[in-house]
Amino acid sequence: MLLGFSVASFLAIFAVVGAGRLSDRFGRRPVLLAGAIGWALPAFPLFTLWGSGDGLLVFTGFAVGLGLQSLMYGPLGAFISEQFGTSARHTGASLGYQLATLLGGGFTPAILASLYAGTGGTGITPVATYLIAAAAASAVAVLLIREGRRHDLTTVSH
Repeated sequence: MLLGFSVASFLAIFAVVGAGRLSDRFGRRPVLLAGAIGWALPAFPLFTLWGSGDGLLVFTGFAVGLGLQSLMYGPLGAFISEQFGTSARHTGASLGYQLATLLGGGFTPAILASLYAGTGGTGITPVATYLIAAAAASAVAVLLIREGRRHDLTTVSH
């Protein structure tokens, strides 16, 4: 399990860079949407791979999951900073990113553990459903926020 996650995490380094490059070419929103939708679609199969006990299948699950996460993480820095004008970019981007990390990433492990414990440790349906809902919320948020890739950032108001 640890080896599979470690190798998949190493590969994700290149996937993050590739996703950032894709967002430079095609826009932040399309890549972010591909990551959100791409994560929601295989949520249940990924849990099957992770729970299989087969090292190759576990690695495959980690590699696919982290690859899809990379589609979200790669363009995120540019996407967030492009939402603010140059006079407020550092504060706006940092505050937004840190609050999102705290609220989304900080509580999610406890929520998922509680959902799993609520099944008596026998079912992943509530966990996968939560992750699908989070991916859907992310997709809606990305759709509501403007694409900033081609804007003159000195004219963006905050």
